[in-house]
Amino acid sequence: MALVRAILVAMERSPLGEEAPAVFAIAGYDRETIGHHVWLMEQGGLITAAEITTVGDQSPISQPLAITWRGHEFLARE
Repeated sequence: MALVRAILVAMERSPLGEEAPAVFAIAGYDRETIGHHVWLMEQGGLITAAEITTVGDQSPISQPLAITWRGHEFLARE
């Protein structure tokens, strides 16, 4: 859940508002770990995302797009 919160906070603090920048990174985590958590977060309704999984990926990967109402509620509870 620490990474989930970090992703939401990074999106919220983005210069684009609540939208994720095109190059999205969280210090201490690799692309695949972040991408899989983003994929899971979309499944849970916390964000909208675009799936970017490729043949060589070990698990589904997505790029974050925007925080949903449910995502804002998650941040407010933490």
